[in-house]
Amino acid sequence: MNKFKDKMHRWRTLSLFKETAPYPQDNVLFRFADARQIYVECGDPTGYTFATEHLGGWKHWLALRNSSRIEEEICKWEEELEVKLRSRAVQNMIKLSDGDKGYQANKFLVDGGWIKKGAGRPTNAAKRKAIKQHIEEYDELSSSVDLKH
Repeated sequence: MNKFKDKMHRWRTLSLFKETAPYPQDNVLFRFADARQIYVECGDPTGYTFATEHLGGWKHWLALRNSSRIEEEICKWEEELEVKLRSRAVQNMIKLSDGDKGYQANKFLVDGGWIKKGAGRPTNAAKRKAIKQHIEEYDELSSSVDLKH
């Protein structure tokens, strides 16, 4: 039997995680914190690597994304990975600041080039979220990078 599917051959979603699995929890494979760590370590903002190496594949990932309870957790994972990638890109840009070698690739990461952007003017909620994210990124970078020359 496939450990990622239930008895009716449906993708397991809530029953994969200790925090959401109904009792008994014999077949739980992850805790949210462990899955988050694995997802962030994969370093793939598309989720494809995590899906193919740690789940039943892309369709299983989509099933998780469609679960409102798990999707909320996945959004946290994606946010952390995005900040991690941006942090790494900014550190690379600082190292490469004397020349233009690698600038465009790092700019792609800093700008979140893999993220689909909506058309039109951003909403006030989106603006507040962006401001909060920039503050968090600044705090993270300032604690991990010496900005003095």
